[in-house]
Amino acid sequence: MPKNYQNIIIVSISTLGSRVMGLVRDIMMFAVFGAGGVSSAFIFAFTLPNLFRRLLGEGALSSALIPVLSTELEQNGKAAAFAFMNKVVTRVGCVLVCLVIVGAGILWGSVWVADTFSLVDTADRFQLGGKLGAVMMPYMFFICLAAIYSAALNILQRFAVAALTGVWLNVGMIAALGLFAFGLGENETQGIYLLTAGVLFGGLLQFGLPFWALRREGWRFKMDFQPSTQMTNLYALFVPGVIGASIFQINLVVSRSLAFHLDDTAVSILYLANRLVEFPLGMFAVAVTTVVFPRLSRLLVTGDKQAMGEVYAEGLRLILGITIPASVGLAFLREPILEFLFGWGAFKKGDITQTMPVLFIFAWALPLYALATYEARAFHALKDTRSPVKVAFLTFLANVLFSLIFMYPFGAAGLALASALSTLLQVILLSRRLREKEKSFTGNGMKRACWQIAVAAVSMSGLAIIGWYGIGLLGLSAKLSATLAVCGLIPACVGVYGWMLWKLGFHELLLLRDLLEKKLKRRLNANG
Repeated sequence: MPKNYQNIIIVSISTLGSRVMGLVRDIMMFAVFGAGGVSSAFIFAFTLPNLFRRLLGEGALSSALIPVLSTELEQNGKAAAFAFMNKVVTRVGCVLVCLVIVGAGILWGSVWVADTFSLVDTADRFQLGGKLGAVMMPYMFFICLAAIYSAALNILQRFAVAALTGVWLNVGMIAALGLFAFGLGENETQGIYLLTAGVLFGGLLQFGLPFWALRREGWRFKMDFQPSTQMTNLYALFVPGVIGASIFQINLVVSRSLAFHLDDTAVSILYLANRLVEFPLGMFAVAVTTVVFPRLSRLLVTGDKQAMGEVYAEGLRLILGITIPASVGLAFLREPILEFLFGWGAFKKGDITQTMPVLFIFAWALPLYALATYEARAFHALKDTRSPVKVAFLTFLANVLFSLIFMYPFGAAGLALASALSTLLQVILLSRRLREKEKSFTGNGMKRACWQIAVAAVSMSGLAIIGWYGIGLLGLSAKLSATLAVCGLIPACVGVYGWMLWKLGFHELLLLRDLLEKKLKRRLNANG
């Protein structure tokens, strides 16, 4: 188990660099372009290659690949696992080339038709989004194969390389934004095309570095179209999984399309608020899932149900212990966080005011997003991809219904509320079905853990509310107050939360303490 914790720490630290750079990238993007039609068009266009990334990359295919590849590695060794990888990469690569060509052609054709027949009134926003999407389509090829390489690296316990993949996209985008800010490009339209070029460059890095890491593990790519039993097993898991992932991605596209039709700012505001929520979600919760999922898959091969239950419960406690304080912090300190991070350049005070209610809703839904991801991956570890599909379809219908009910009276906040309510339904349905399918997934120790987390979170929230109120009494400028809150109050809240969990005897903190003490003793002994 200490090894499990060590891997989670490695992934979290590696992911931290990517998430921090992602925040820097978004800060620069909104400072340069604001929250208007140009940034909304870029975000909407970026949704398209990401849709296929979720379908053919880190979503459905990775979830199906990890159990099959883990079994092949455990039973037949690394050479057989790499041979199976070649079969997968060959097929997926060919499909991706076709999708890039067809997708770019459809987008350029749509733009031409809209131009020729003047089909839309808001031509600038819609047409720019279509053109950017066509130019960005090759990114889909890079990121989907990169996700497959990363899944294989995770199985080989090379978590850091895979976790750093997001860094390289941010490197490309930040470089492009810097070039535009320092004078390359005469207007916003040229600047947004330069940013799109940065995405393609970052995607090339995302593809190349995991590819090189796998080569260092001994993998050599060779085209292989030969059928095999392992490919049949992969298809059996992938087909239901891709249907479920398709539902999720269609859900996302529908939500952004509805936001795109509300006004110029809705897509940008939803994206920004969601990015802030994704910071703790991706840095910690997804790190836990990334490490736990391959471990569950391997334990399933050995048939050790008791160990599976322990690993599942431990991951569940860690996810709640991480996401609940993050949820509290984002909800109560949303104003200083937005002001400190994004209150620059073209992103005005009004944009912050519009984003605050959306972030408030997303913040409270953060633990739900983490639980939905974790439980869906637990099904995949059990080689059941059908149950999450059924739940995903019901969630999609609920989200569309809630969106149509809330979007016009509440705008972007209504779409955020629809997402939160539909995710709550998803978590309830997944939890019930998961416990029916695998009796060992009972969540041992959850009552005590939930009590400990709740007490610590209440203490933290009290400090956040009182502290922010006290900073307001100082009469400082908005930026200085926000800086004091982010750099002083938030670390204090984290310290109070951690201290409370420590005093209450939170199991995972005690295990982490034991791990650190053992490592320190080994280092001291090694140094004499």
